[in-house]
Amino acid sequence: MAAAGCHSSEGAKTAGDAQGDVATEDVGSGAGQGRSAPRATGTPSGPAVVNYPGFEVLPDGRSVVSVQIRGAVQISEQKAEGRIIYVLSGVNVPEKVNRLPLLTQHFPTQVTSVTIEQTPGGANLVIDLREPSTSTFKVHQNESGNMLTVVLPRSAKWGTTNPEQDPTNFERPEEEEKKSTDVYEESGNESVREESEAETARRRKKSKRQPKRWVERALTLPYRTLAPDISVSAGGYGTRDQRAYLASGVRYGIIDQVEVEATPHSFRLSPNPAYAFPSIGITAGYTGHTFEIAGRARYFIGVDSDVGVSAGALLVGVPMAIHLSNWGRIDTGAFVTLDFENTLETPLSTRGLVLESSSDFRAGLFNTGASPLYFDTGIPFHFLFQPVQEFWFGIHHGINILDFENASETFALPLGAEIGISASNDFNPTADLGVRADLPLFIVPGRDDVIEEDAYEIGVWFRWYHHL
Repeated sequence: MAAAGCHSSEGAKTAGDAQGDVATEDVGSGAGQGRSAPRATGTPSGPAVVNYPGFEVLPDGRSVVSVQIRGAVQISEQKAEGRIIYVLSGVNVPEKVNRLPLLTQHFPTQVTSVTIEQTPGGANLVIDLREPSTSTFKVHQNESGNMLTVVLPRSAKWGTTNPEQDPTNFERPEEEEKKSTDVYEESGNESVREESEAETARRRKKSKRQPKRWVERALTLPYRTLAPDISVSAGGYGTRDQRAYLASGVRYGIIDQVEVEATPHSFRLSPNPAYAFPSIGITAGYTGHTFEIAGRARYFIGVDSDVGVSAGALLVGVPMAIHLSNWGRIDTGAFVTLDFENTLETPLSTRGLVLESSSDFRAGLFNTGASPLYFDTGIPFHFLFQPVQEFWFGIHHGINILDFENASETFALPLGAEIGISASNDFNPTADLGVRADLPLFIVPGRDDVIEEDAYEIGVWFRWYHHL
């Protein structure tokens, strides 16, 4: 009995063949700790890639998961609650490979689904279970590269030694006989198509499209992921020039590498409460890998209900991220904000700085966030750490130049920190809550008073996710 998409492997053709292969070629076991298989070199050249997995229940009740890998691969096993994960280091998942889970819960097996996931360091073969189970795996070299075969023992609760007598089996001989006498009309084909589309939508909603850990997430949202948010931020210079904002927006992943955003609800709470500077933006690039780099553009529409209409402001930047396994991440890049009529209330107006300028146009090496409306570092060095899945914290540093025209006076080295918590379901994160605080002028080399602790930024944001 095999699931759709299964590729028969030489190590899983029959019960006898599988027993012999596992006994003579087994290179890993479900003992609870990670193990690595020797690197195997397949015949094909080029980068290592993985195909869609296959699944089969053998006549003796054992379950076999197989996946073909083109090229050399290093494999290690990880155990987690309710799943077994095989880490395929250095392996890519091609765009044409279906990343939706292969659902197997209707088979007589403890396996509920099998999924191929792209990770920053390679790919993961994830086997979800409805009861704890041991497993063994082997790597067999063939003409196409390397075949990874995972064998799970027969489940005492869910398994059967004769699949044809399993009451949940949809491949019983009597049903096959009915199929041969059925006459399908054209209207029936439409019904089958609708059922197929419904099944595809159901699998997509249950697919693992986004890592649960904050530090493992990409610069862009995954395909068809919607992320609304709400935030509050404040900044100023001691007890002077204090400003507070309330914002709410939404982000959407068009594809895994392209994200669009809009913040239609943007309000200045003080001083002079007003609807001010909604924004739109886009981020796109090389994402979803150990090293990520993208381009970002964000336009703040020059609308202020208290002041009037202006040309607005534009942020352009190149965000970058370096993923450090599942425990850390380094965020860096370069960002420039262009304030066309000096109406965005850039850091110049909230830092106690009085500078001469030849025009209203301001440009500086600093980042401007939309939700929260936050003036961030121009060249950031943010070090994020995640000791557990539900909690992360980070240290902020970097370089700011608040005004290129007065670069020597506004060159600064900021210092800050952030903490956050995440909630998730069985498949993806569902919500994040983050708090951050920064001293954007912590060190100002061009001033007599080098240490500046009065200028501050504080932000709180909440974001939740809908995986459509």
